[in-house]
Amino acid sequence: MSGNEALAKGAFDCGLNFYAGYPITPATKIMEMCARELPRRGGWTIQVEDEIAAISAVVGAWFAGKRAMTATSGPGLSLMSEMINFAVMAEIPTVIVDVQRGGPSTGLPTKVEQGDLNIALFGGASDSPRVVMAPSNSEECYSGIQLAFDLAEKYQTPVIFLSDLFLGQRIESADINQNVDQTRCSRKKPNAEELINYQRYRLTEDGVSPLLVPGETGAFYTVTGLEHNLKGNPNYESEVHQQMTEKRFRKFQAMTADIPVADIIGDEDAEIGIASWGSTLGAILEGMEIARKQGVKSKLIKSIMIFPQHEDSFRLFFASCKRIIVPEMNYQGQYAALLKSRYGIKPIEIHIRSVNPVSPAQIAQKIVEVQHELI
Repeated sequence: MSGNEALAKGAFDCGLNFYAGYPITPATKIMEMCARELPRRGGWTIQVEDEIAAISAVVGAWFAGKRAMTATSGPGLSLMSEMINFAVMAEIPTVIVDVQRGGPSTGLPTKVEQGDLNIALFGGASDSPRVVMAPSNSEECYSGIQLAFDLAEKYQTPVIFLSDLFLGQRIESADINQNVDQTRCSRKKPNAEELINYQRYRLTEDGVSPLLVPGETGAFYTVTGLEHNLKGNPNYESEVHQQMTEKRFRKFQAMTADIPVADIIGDEDAEIGIASWGSTLGAILEGMEIARKQGVKSKLIKSIMIFPQHEDSFRLFFASCKRIIVPEMNYQGQYAALLKSRYGIKPIEIHIRSVNPVSPAQIAQKIVEVQHELI
């Protein structure tokens, strides 16, 4: 099963009802599967004129209470930035899959790169937080996209799901633990008392306000991309903006209760640590095994969650290591830069040349080199 196939199946099994997209390599397979399967399940697939229309339709479907998704690659994600920002401000759930490919602009459509991490995390005006996830294999494509839907709906926020060409198109044996519940809903709904003087953006401890979707009786409210008060009406006062900004970020603190902890793999007593993300995992584990046969121990930390993360587990892992290696398929070392800013570490960075697969031998060589430096 390919990552694209596992991802689509996971979305179907957790209640995907509406898909809007524009064909783009290497994500088109997801739209093809949705076009075939969703009408059979009473859902909809629509091919629109561009990625701006796709994300707009998806936000609209979520606003109407339907689980919706779009899939694209780097150029399409760039076009979607404005509507992702709107979904942050209006607190509308959204799920965007980015099957990454090489290069900026049209780039290298049939080659791979892990180059979209920065735009996924920070591609929006002002303070606009969003969930960012990155699966490592087909199993995580299946289970991870289901978690993406649940987080988006429960916390009323965009979720960007970063796959890539290698993961999306490669065929691998996958032990899928099927979780089929096509009527699942994690939305916080208002009770009768809350509908009396309904405040769509009521301040709550976890930052999540009860959400009434159009067609449900009981109240009405305003939705806008402007800053707004508790009822959704535009408001430009500094105090209100501060309250709402804190509210939008508070959701991500509460969210840690619903996200998985990081996986730690390898020799617990190793002094060399590796932090990986996305599809590079398999090659890195193979490289660790090659180094281990040469007498050099190492351990690895990885999480499907890029933001937010269980930060304490990362800090404990990094504190247990004398050296930390961060391999990734981009020129700048985007994940390494994130870890440096978030945890204050000084990693050894491996910037794997774009479009080339990760070499286990290269990983093993670096582990052995670092061990020699420690002696």
